[in-house]
Amino acid sequence: MFLEPETLAEYRDVRQKLLEKFAPDEDLSESAIDSVLRTAVFEVVDIPKRRDQNLSVRLDHALEKLRTFLVSPSEEYECWIEVGGLDVVSLPTCFGGVRFIVFGAEQIQNLKEAGQKKHIIGQLEGFIDLLTDRLLDRPTAVVRVNARDAKAALSLAERKVRAIIECLNFFSDTIPGYHGSLFLPTNQESPSEVARLAVSDSGSMETDYSDDRPVGIFSIAEIRKSVEGMVRCAFDRVESLLEKNRNVVEELLLTAVRWAGRATVARTREESFLLFAIALECLVLPTDKDELRYRLSQRVAQLCGEDMDQRLELAKRTKKLYDVRSKIVHSGHYEVTEDERDEIRIAARVVILRLLTDPDVEKYGKLDKLHEYFERLTFK
Repeated sequence: MFLEPETLAEYRDVRQKLLEKFAPDEDLSESAIDSVLRTAVFEVVDIPKRRDQNLSVRLDHALEKLRTFLVSPSEEYECWIEVGGLDVVSLPTCFGGVRFIVFGAEQIQNLKEAGQKKHIIGQLEGFIDLLTDRLLDRPTAVVRVNARDAKAALSLAERKVRAIIECLNFFSDTIPGYHGSLFLPTNQESPSEVARLAVSDSGSMETDYSDDRPVGIFSIAEIRKSVEGMVRCAFDRVESLLEKNRNVVEELLLTAVRWAGRATVARTREESFLLFAIALECLVLPTDKDELRYRLSQRVAQLCGEDMDQRLELAKRTKKLYDVRSKIVHSGHYEVTEDERDEIRIAARVVILRLLTDPDVEKYGKLDKLHEYFERLTFK
């Protein structure tokens, strides 16, 4: 539709309100609502004058069709999402309620059989050829979601896989010397290992690698086998959180893990630093808006320090790290050193692991309880 700017803004506002009211769980895509809304508008306007009914009849008919679509029930979709960096040798396996496989002939055959049962095999033939070319022999997440259109199903499935990838990347950083990481090829998130070379006029030469994490193969089985102690408890807790309906505190814990997972595979030190800072802030300062620098330093010190001297030193260093974060956010030109990035990475990791494995925190379902927990730490 070619609309004037004001009319287009009104149209988009209507579409957004329909999304919020009829698809709060995002099981219906914006494009699906857009399509049915446009159809309703065209039917009411009737530019070609092909309908005999008057405007009132056309309007009632179009609204009824729109209403029927918006309250239609969801159905189960099986989605396949390619995952980059995953070790195919250890597949199939499951994590967080999602099955990871090597997409092969068995999946192609199952898809053909499903198409025959639903009488859509003709529509699927070209798509199956495309899938075979794109996914055959590649690691793939198989996700079942409930949605009301295929685009929404793919969006929900990808979101679920992304959450798992970010959580697993967080745990890859807890194993010394482990360099595997996962990414979604569809979003062009592949990490890269970039060599650097300097050659002088006199012939001297220096070469090294960029600050990007080296590309490795990520094995869920190896992570399961390698993590132990507190990390093992945290790993199991995260997997269980991914599989359940979460309360506010549990959602906050998982969000912090995901931010830290993103930070682990970030391509620049500055980006990594900021993402680790976000992980810390969203978990340690969920209800505070004032005196962020002071409270962050106090709570990190209490959670990470073993004695008073160590806590005082941690508080001082955390304040400096927060100042670095502020310079990045407010100026955009501040460079982060490798030591600064490593300091905030360690702080974020220790805080997240501590809170994931604390039996008291596990009982909390509301943010005010978590706030009380931090206040008790202050006076401990």
